[in-house]
Amino acid sequence: MPQHPKLFDAGLCDVEDCRWDEAAILPGPVTSARVAKHGAAPAATVRSTVPAVNLETPSDEDVAALVRLHYEGIQGTYFDELIPRGSTSLLFSDLVADSYYNYIAATPSATIEDCLGAAAEFSSRDRTLAVYLLFESRLRSDLETDGFTEWAADAWLTADLATTLEPVVEGQIATRLVEAGSETDVHEYVDAFKAAFSGDGPSDPYGALDEGYVLARERSVRSSGNSQWPSLFFVASDDGVPVGVAQMVLCGEWVGVYGVGTVPEGRRKGVGATLLNRMAVEARNRGAGKMFLQTEADSRIQAWYESMGFRLSFVAPYFTK
Repeated sequence: MPQHPKLFDAGLCDVEDCRWDEAAILPGPVTSARVAKHGAAPAATVRSTVPAVNLETPSDEDVAALVRLHYEGIQGTYFDELIPRGSTSLLFSDLVADSYYNYIAATPSATIEDCLGAAAEFSSRDRTLAVYLLFESRLRSDLETDGFTEWAADAWLTADLATTLEPVVEGQIATRLVEAGSETDVHEYVDAFKAAFSGDGPSDPYGALDEGYVLARERSVRSSGNSQWPSLFFVASDDGVPVGVAQMVLCGEWVGVYGVGTVPEGRRKGVGATLLNRMAVEARNRGAGKMFLQTEADSRIQAWYESMGFRLSFVAPYFTK
């Protein structure tokens, strides 16, 4: 099992032992083919056309379009380097070492030779060779034959805001937007994020959070206005005390949900649901109609999201060697 859960779209929330989170890149022309260092978007970027994705039975083209939005939305957070390489793309993080943010994103035509040919790039960065499979192909069996094993898997979930996630009136739990230019807001958000994703209690099975995750999250908050798709960050409070955090990325009709988590003392009070509903309201107010996210496949948090109206669109595993 991975040491830490996916932290882009998932975190410890109202369900004990559950974390929410992130994923990949895609085939086809990615217009923002260079990921800016330290959260700054490229000097000139062209946004992808917002895709019309079949949420029920997504095709390879649907998957590619959705993942393109996802990747464009999280530039400069954990990922900081993208190297297009024929039928694959190599993604690396300068702050986080695990395979969630350092891998080969394989297209349907990628081969085992393509993956093995990237080994030197991973070795030079002291990263484990990892492959992220967004598409069903022969590559899976070839990886297993060559000694790769499945390390983790993401469940990609989507929701149509026209029929799900009805807004609720906030009660005891209040939410507010984080101001990137406010040192108080940034530190409050980062401290709550760290508390939500780290600990040694029974509902914190992953132990202490690698500092690289915290630094990457702070970098993302401070540069929220620099992405080609704007991000909004939220803090939830209970009687004025921060108890939860969340991020949403506005991608036209779509909204990506990221980094949702609740501090240990705030769990089972509806913090996660309140944050999710706040993001749904913000999404509707800005003309968005659909949400997507990734979390650990077959986890209790996946079931929780599904109880909130999300549907499983596809599963993408990581293979490492």
